[in-house]
Amino acid sequence: MMKTRYPLVVVCIWSVLITLRFVSGHDDDSSAVTFRLLEEQPAGTPVGDLARSVQQLYRLEKQKLQFELNVDDRGYDGFDVDADSGLLATTRSIDREQVCPLTTSHGRDDLCAIRLHVRVTSASGNTIADLDVRVVVDDINDHDPTFASPTAELSLPETAMSGTLSPLPTATDLDAGLNGRLSYKLVPPSHVFDLLSMSDDVFLRLKTSIDRETQPVYSLTLIAVDSAVAGRRTGSLSITVVVTDVNDHSPTFNATRYQFTTVENQPSGSVIGRVQATDADEGDNARVMYAVTRINGDAAVSDWPLTVDAVSGDVVVVGQLDYELCSQYVLTVAASDCAVPPLRQFGFTHVVVDIVDVNDNPPRVTLVGGGSVVEVPEDVPVGTTLVELLVSDADSGQAGLIDSCQVSDHDQPTSFTVRRSCSSIDLCQYTVVTASTLDRESRDLYSLLVTCVDAGSPPLTGHTRLRVRLQDVNDNSPVFSDATPTSVELLEGNGVDDYVMTVQADDSDAGENASISYSLQCVDDVNNSVSVLHIDNVTGVVRLLVSLDRERCAVYDCAVMAVDSGDPSLSASSRLQLTVADADDQRAVFEQRSYEFHISENLPAGSLVGRVNAVDADLPPYNRFEYSLNSQPSVSSQTNCQLLSCSVEASS
Repeated sequence: MMKTRYPLVVVCIWSVLITLRFVSGHDDDSSAVTFRLLEEQPAGTPVGDLARSVQQLYRLEKQKLQFELNVDDRGYDGFDVDADSGLLATTRSIDREQVCPLTTSHGRDDLCAIRLHVRVTSASGNTIADLDVRVVVDDINDHDPTFASPTAELSLPETAMSGTLSPLPTATDLDAGLNGRLSYKLVPPSHVFDLLSMSDDVFLRLKTSIDRETQPVYSLTLIAVDSAVAGRRTGSLSITVVVTDVNDHSPTFNATRYQFTTVENQPSGSVIGRVQATDADEGDNARVMYAVTRINGDAAVSDWPLTVDAVSGDVVVVGQLDYELCSQYVLTVAASDCAVPPLRQFGFTHVVVDIVDVNDNPPRVTLVGGGSVVEVPEDVPVGTTLVELLVSDADSGQAGLIDSCQVSDHDQPTSFTVRRSCSSIDLCQYTVVTASTLDRESRDLYSLLVTCVDAGSPPLTGHTRLRVRLQDVNDNSPVFSDATPTSVELLEGNGVDDYVMTVQADDSDAGENASISYSLQCVDDVNNSVSVLHIDNVTGVVRLLVSLDRERCAVYDCAVMAVDSGDPSLSASSRLQLTVADADDQRAVFEQRSYEFHISENLPAGSLVGRVNAVDADLPPYNRFEYSLNSQPSVSSQTNCQLLSCSVEASS
């Protein structure tokens, strides 16, 4: 047996706070002790002082006693007794309704007692008494009256007479005594009904006539109140009184206007709301069927995306919901009862379905003016507008705003960008402008991808393709090719119009800007302008205008010009040196037309008479010649010549 010692402070709390009272009594058993305990007290609550009770019961002198609580199969384990002090206390909270469930219905006043057995012995171990301890558990008002069901429905024909009684469900209170004794009332009081209580039964009594056309249903609240002295507790029952009638009422919707919201692109079969109509009649006269008669003012046909289920009243998606096509649908819905057609009644309501936009439309990017090719001069300055973009997004709100636009050029650094200019958050202009200098000769065609991203979540992307073709400007001068010679040597004595050479120049520009015209101007060795060569201004073919004579001029300096057809035109020049090669086209010429020598007679043979001198304008070896004596008779005998053969080299 557990021996619990309660400190003095616990005993003090018991003596001050415990509202239970213990009474030593004999009842029918002279060894019985009775204590009283309020239910629901916490564990450790003192119940009674057994030592004092034993001393009073057996008139014992004050002595030391020992106490032992005997628990058998029928014993109650919610108590313990201190072996030395004899203080009886609870070991857990005691619930009267659990201990004595048979004594708590209908407010009975039966006592709820727990019987304990305690053996009392002296200090020497002698048994003094086997006490029968009875703990009476007193009720507290801790239970509300409860009805078996929170609602009850009654039917009364509209022909019911005043004074008609209808039995009502009664409540149960698990408490005892006044705490479990119940009374009933209607809250708020009704001018049509009141209550009649007979013993434990309660009836709803009709005080006046009823008219279904005036009020088909009555909602009442029956309140059950216990009779506790203080802190009374209540329970309620909702009562619906239905007045039956003939089919003289049309279905009535529970709202004159329904407002539903759903996102676009809902799958077919999705339920986005429900309408509900009721008919105050009964049977088929009260069974309601639904139908859509008009949508957005037009007759309802099968291709509309919304309908209403005929039985449930569910508003169902049966087609494609697209915010961009229609952001709101207004349905006229009819509710009809199932009476025979001549007596059928109808009710109507409006159902407004607002479609919420989702980001299902990418930005639409087009070029203002149509087309996809823009031509622009290659020398436009940086920042020049090439084309204006028309960027739009059919979505609404944030999803309809454009976050950014950019230009890409096949993963290469691009020479273009998109300039954005906004007067408000949703009113912006977009233009494609140059971001760097352009050069047609480096690249004449750009295939660009213009991409715009909206601000939706997740963002969507739209794009268009733009081809930029650069127009040539005359920014490149002609350039003579490496194949164009800067010097040429020709043999003298040529024929007029003989081919000399071909001049070739290139121009990186295009069209007229690359069309080259050639010209040529020559000077002789004394810097006089001469017309010795001719150049075809288109082909660049150079031909001789004259037959060359080296002895007249051996070298010509010529300037070749190449001029393009741009406006203004650009040109280039190249120097051409024409060297005339020698040919044996000159005869030896005496320096004098005649020579006269005087000699003495009788000179011996081999004597020098005199010297003649001739020259040849050709170059070696064509300027070498020999002298010979013409001995023809026409030669004067006075003419003497050195007959020695010799070679004279004439200088140039």
